Amino acid sequence: MRVELPSTLLEAASLEDGGNVSQAAARLPALELHPEDKVSLERAAALSQTPLAAFMEFAAQHGVAPLRYN
Repeated sequence: MRVELPSTLLEAASLEDGGNVSQAAARLPALELHPEDKVSLERAAALSQTPLAAFMEFAAQHGVAPLRYN
């Protein structure tokens, strides 16, 4: 799938210098699935092709607790 993003968005996200835009763009939608109990944190990390430890840090930066107890 091809998605076009404005260069100003890439600059604001600090991705204009060769960062993995596909991976970065996949993290937020994958993260949204976790609090909704649609996927585990491990699955969300896999969907966004991000190592689990890095995805846990990303989740924490966005206010999503990586571990939840029922």
